[in-house]
Amino acid sequence: MRRLWPQGDSRVPGLQSGMVQSSEAVFARSGITTPLFASRVVAQISHECGAGRDVVDI
Repeated sequence: MRRLWPQGDSRVPGLQSGMVQSSEAVFARSGITTPLFASRVVAQISHECGAGRDVVDI
């Protein structure tokens, strides 16, 4: 996550570590079962939120 989202914690402190810690459970619950599928999901999320820069803490 640090390489993929170098400024990922700038808007929401702890965003990167929170995503890493919860990813296994979230992926399992969502049926994301292969590394290829996981990489595609993370790529899509990264695109949609500007690699963490466009995320807001509500």
